[in-house]
Amino acid sequence: MQMRIRAALFFLLLIPFLGLAEIPRVSLLTCGSGDELYSTFGHSGVRIKHNATNYDVVYGYGTFDFNQPNFYLKFCQGKLMYYLSVASFDRFMAEYSYFKRNVDEQILDLDSIQTYQVIDFLENNLKGDAKYYKYDFFFDNCSTRIRDIIEIEYDEEWSKDIEDRSYRDLLDEKTIPMVWSDFGIDIVIGAIADRSYDFRTQMFLPDYLKNQFGTARISGKPLVKEERVLLRFAEENALRSQTPFITPFKVFALILLVSFMLFLANKTWSNQALSMFSFVWVLAMVVCFLIISFLWFFTDHLATKANWNILWMSPLFLFILLQFRRYTKGKAKLLVPLLVIACNVISIIGWSIIPQSFHLAFLPMMLINIVVSLHFIRLGRTISLV
Repeated sequence: MQMRIRAALFFLLLIPFLGLAEIPRVSLLTCGSGDELYSTFGHSGVRIKHNATNYDVVYGYGTFDFNQPNFYLKFCQGKLMYYLSVASFDRFMAEYSYFKRNVDEQILDLDSIQTYQVIDFLENNLKGDAKYYKYDFFFDNCSTRIRDIIEIEYDEEWSKDIEDRSYRDLLDEKTIPMVWSDFGIDIVIGAIADRSYDFRTQMFLPDYLKNQFGTARISGKPLVKEERVLLRFAEENALRSQTPFITPFKVFALILLVSFMLFLANKTWSNQALSMFSFVWVLAMVVCFLIISFLWFFTDHLATKANWNILWMSPLFLFILLQFRRYTKGKAKLLVPLLVIACNVISIIGWSIIPQSFHLAFLPMMLINIVVSLHFIRLGRTISLV
């Protein structure tokens, strides 16, 4: 397959010398959301088509190989190498048709020199080490790489009239129906996601790259000369836009209500039930803390740095977990649950001050932390601060 594509490309590059009038056509392909989390934000590709030679391929950044050594470890550490791949247009469309994902095409208005500059750039990116790069969701992905081609090759004019919003706001747009994915993202993504984007950085999302291409100008003329819909799945799009009834906020609000009622009951059976729940809850907080710490301090992911969720998903829960049996017997010292309460109260009070947006479901979770901590304090025979 690769040999056939390269042979066709070689002939394509000879076209100007052979006197053939028609030049290849360069297009931006923008693919819609899918059903899986990795496909939620869409995809971008570059199509090169030449009718005279039946050359029709799609170049796509953001490809990775499952057979890489230590694949999952590298993926978690942010060290997985992604690369530029090329596939026939028919194969590309068959995949997106199978998964029922939209595909839009923007045909670029490029002259022959500009066209071959793009082709040459893409082909050079298929060679050797230039083919590989370390993926970054916000700053170096399948869309930003295509933006960079235009910026490197041409004196472009992007639209600078954009709304002042953050990266997290843009992510929320795409995850409205995927409420649990949005919840998980807000746990692991740090304060960097709350920076305001500019007209360039918003193009990390394929839809915003498409919008910018639609208004951009190069050499004084519009970058796009024609827009076409290649695939559209109205029914599937409607299903993907539906928000489920069960949301993280509702679930944790219900858990908060039940745990608070158990705390108020203050009976032997209610204290036993609350103790069992508290163990599971503290264990969950410890797991969240360990995940946040790993992604912050031991990976190359930029988006997971400076994660203020570590304030209320506190490392103090690890101490409580290790001392859990002593708490239930009223023998543990109570400074730690008091500090947990303080951290969660600070998080609630500083909700709008802390430089990171919290998911709405975090509020009942913080209140559950307080109820659990108060339960540990009440189990104690005396309140000892030393």
